[in-house]
Amino acid sequence: MNPAALKVHLDDLKPGGLLIVNTTAFDRRNLDKAGYAANPLDDPTLAERYRLHKVDMTPHAGGDPGPAAEHEGEGRTKNFFALGLVSWIYTRPLDPRSTDQEEVREERDDRRGERPVLKAGHAFGETAEIFSECYQLEPAEMAPGLSGR
Repeated sequence: MNPAALKVHLDDLKPGGLLIVNTTAFDRRNLDKAGYAANPLDDPTLAERYRLHKVDMTPHAGGDPGPAAEHEGEGRTKNFFALGLVSWIYTRPLDPRSTDQEEVREERDDRRGERPVLKAGHAFGETAEIFSECYQLEPAEMAPGLSGR
């Protein structure tokens, strides 16, 4: 989360819930825009109430201008890094190849530089040793749908 998302959605998180924040986003400009007088990450009650994980996503998500940053903006790559990280926490695969459409989308993401950032987020979760939790989600029991053809 960034400061604005934290302000809007913190009440949705149950006490003891997992809270992942992008520390880079908590600069004075973003704190002011979100209406914070002080950095909420400096308040110890946040870490007492939630399982707070502070992650500096910018260097891992192409914080230096690169192909993906120039094409879609740095924020998009941070979202892909966060998605990879959450995919690791919930043991979700990064390679769903269920349809031809998925493969087309994956090729497009590779051209935009998003796929490597997604994989970097997943690798970060696996190697950072800051997450004590990892969840195994079983597939939902649902009737098969149409492939969109």
